Amino acid sequence: MDDSIFLHLTAGLLLVVLSYFAFQKIEGPKYCPFAILPLLLSIQQFCAVFIIAVLHHPEISYLTIFFTVMLVIVSQVIWPIWFPYAIQQMELTWSIRYLLRFFTFLGVFVALIATWDIVFCDVEVQGKGVNIFLVQSVKGYFQRFGIYFWVITTLLPAFISYTPRVWVLGFVMVFTYCFILNQTQHTILFFPPLFAIAIALTIFWILLKERKDQS
Repeated sequence: MDDSIFLHLTAGLLLVVLSYFAFQKIEGPKYCPFAILPLLLSIQQFCAVFIIAVLHHPEISYLTIFFTVMLVIVSQVIWPIWFPYAIQQMELTWSIRYLLRFFTFLGVFVALIATWDIVFCDVEVQGKGVNIFLVQSVKGYFQRFGIYFWVITTLLPAFISYTPRVWVLGFVMVFTYCFILNQTQHTILFFPPLFAIAIALTIFWILLKERKDQS
């Protein structure tokens, strides 16, 4: 088995386990969206497994676009909407909830840009190590300016939160973004395996602390 496939597959399975235990720690429905985040990260890793596997077998190359679209949908369409929404649901302060609602709507805008690019721009998928590259014949709207809104909607909500523990998640994601944004040219924005696990562990820790506070 290719090392990159093994790494993504292992990360995906670990994220499924973390997602399961995260659901065991939630106290009330308001934490459900937040507990789903590790599951979204796991789907990203499994999509990467299939993409890399298909790239190594040209005879089934027709499957490449299918798994690429799935990865883009989770990473660049669902994630920028779900992340601010998940934090919004946990907030108790109404002023912050309304501010986070703005970021959720901004995430919808980002999702529409990403959807436009994947539908109307000719793409070629390449793999290098644990990275998946989406090479577009024409630089799409997401690469031109959508990426900046993607960063805003998937990072700032963590620091806007009134809960200091969520700020820890924000700092973990800052380190993650410093890594992935260094490769943004022709790159699908998804979380590398080790960073995805770090984010999921932080989410699990937050839910665990929240449960202790309410018990």
